[in-house]
Amino acid sequence: MTRQNFDLVVIGAGPAAIAALSAAPKGARICAVTGITSLSVDRKVRVHPKIRSVAYERFEAPGLRDFLPLDGGGNAGFFSTAALGGLASYWGQQFVRYQEGDRWPTEIFDSYSDYERTCSQVEALFALTPDSDHEWNDAATAEHYIVRAPRLLVGTDEEPHCGLDAMRRTFQKLAASRNAETTPLRAISWTTEGASMRVMLCNGESVGGSRVIIASGVLGTLRLAMNSCPELTAVRFRDHNPYMLYALGLGGLLHNQRAKANDHFNALTIERIETGRSRLFASLYRMSCAPFSLLLSAAELPLCLRGWKTPPFVDLVKPLQVWTEAATARYRLDRHANSVVKIEAPEADNDDVLGAFVRYLKARGIVLRIGAREASGGFHFHAAEVSVDGVTFTQLRNYIEARFDGRAICVDASILREISCRPHTLTAMASANRLSSQVWHAA
Repeated sequence: MTRQNFDLVVIGAGPAAIAALSAAPKGARICAVTGITSLSVDRKVRVHPKIRSVAYERFEAPGLRDFLPLDGGGNAGFFSTAALGGLASYWGQQFVRYQEGDRWPTEIFDSYSDYERTCSQVEALFALTPDSDHEWNDAATAEHYIVRAPRLLVGTDEEPHCGLDAMRRTFQKLAASRNAETTPLRAISWTTEGASMRVMLCNGESVGGSRVIIASGVLGTLRLAMNSCPELTAVRFRDHNPYMLYALGLGGLLHNQRAKANDHFNALTIERIETGRSRLFASLYRMSCAPFSLLLSAAELPLCLRGWKTPPFVDLVKPLQVWTEAATARYRLDRHANSVVKIEAPEADNDDVLGAFVRYLKARGIVLRIGAREASGGFHFHAAEVSVDGVTFTQLRNYIEARFDGRAICVDASILREISCRPHTLTAMASANRLSSQVWHAA
């Protein structure tokens, strides 16, 4: 059975789908294919500790699907997200704009001020912590690095304290305000049907519409693209694989921050900016503000003691997650392969920006350990590409638009050719908002 007569079918229920819905005019006939049907995850497969912990505390399944193992990576690998609100329901609370010198998507916006205006439109949907204006700089750090409280997504415009429920609540609100018909079924593929598009669903039914906006996240979108385009033989994408540093000290910075803001697991941001460009972005975490289940999950122990906080003494050792421009990796998946292959990945010893950061901290008496970089540990997937012959690759966005005559358009982070060291959630949502607006103007 095919449900017809929609102006637009949106595939996805995460940040990009939210941005697409926010751009849709009222009165449009919209169907949102949320695809949130989730299965239990094999216990042998490694799920990121924060996703495990948050799902456990919520009495929910992890909200992950379609595990793709990493070649030679043991139990490591990649998932597509299957949660209303997307991965941001478990992670991704930082809402940070790119600077003009960063790698913002110049091909999508008319100017940097245009990019900033669109970011403001997206931000208006949410409640965010205020900018700190670098007020926690001190003599120990101001010479080379900026230290400040992170800008966090803490709620919606109507529910400013709903925390990690912000994305799902915003999706539900926008879907209701647009009178969108929603289905929790998963999209399997899409195809042309005369002058319209048809999206096949996992139960054998389908949804028809004039246009399709694909906002399924990079991995979900690539899966759909391969199902919809049988000529594709290989796909690839990029991700940030952040470093984990473990430090003794930094108590003075945390003391200053605690005096001026509410305690939060994501305690501080440390950033190096040169010539208007972020060269290093580090998040310092205060484990005592996290659920005890997160500590257990990080140690790969069975989860228990739901609702308990982590003991304060764990703050003696402070984890820092560090992104640099060099900390990216490229992955490839061939159509008939059973695993993803890492084809590019620099080593920490060759990352001069990371080395300078480590030396700077060590010179101030900080004892550090650098943990191994973890594939998919940063959730900064971007730069999706596809290939017909397995040799020449082209941007997924361009290929899909040409292949389906502009009636199918990708808007999630797969369209970002490059990203900054800063988190890219806000930039990806602004890009999705702008591209979705163009779809409506063209209709």
